[in-house]
Amino acid sequence: MPRRRTEGSSTDMQILESITSSAGDLISRGLVTVRVTLSGKVTFEFDREQVKKFLELHQVKPDDFGRTLRGEVAQAITAILLRRKAPHVAMMLRSREEAGEKDFDRDGEEKTIQNRLKVIEKDLVTDALRKQFTIKKTSKTPVFRKLTWEVNEKHADEGGIPGEHLIYATLSLELQTNTPHDAPFPLAMFLGEESGITAEPFSASLEDVEELHEAISDLKRKLQELT
Repeated sequence: MPRRRTEGSSTDMQILESITSSAGDLISRGLVTVRVTLSGKVTFEFDREQVKKFLELHQVKPDDFGRTLRGEVAQAITAILLRRKAPHVAMMLRSREEAGEKDFDRDGEEKTIQNRLKVIEKDLVTDALRKQFTIKKTSKTPVFRKLTWEVNEKHADEGGIPGEHLIYATLSLELQTNTPHDAPFPLAMFLGEESGITAEPFSASLEDVEELHEAISDLKRKLQELT
């Protein structure tokens, strides 16, 4: 007899626990990055090849890992951070009911969803993540979203040494501002694009990057001392 699906995923509780436990370990090692936006949308960033051996060692399939983190787990964390666990459970129950499954056990499904939320919260909703979200949500200034960069090269323009080869970086600083258009729960979980995002591109030489690195390193040390 086929096993009935659990909330949000075909993975059972044991596999979910393996995935969330592995994710927590990989986050602590710096191999998985968790990002949360002003609307509460959660994303996981990682290099599949870098985490593959670790996952295989812990008998976690890489495909299950990525799919579950970016689906059920991300949605659950959003609900937890926004303090909307009850609406999340109700939404998932409604989804199961509308699927028209035969012999739908509402009480059993509700308990399953709640238990899965507990596993996700225990392993992945850390104090650091809660604080990161609170700082962003209560900020009166634009908040950091991400920094991207690329290395470029060109020959000197007029005024430079003829034929001089120049190497430099182009960076883009993405910021996000609280706006009245931020989507409420549960829409925040499904948004592909968000509002209030601006990007500030700028160029930098190697010396500029070294100065930026030194300043950020000093800031990091200070924050670590006070945290």
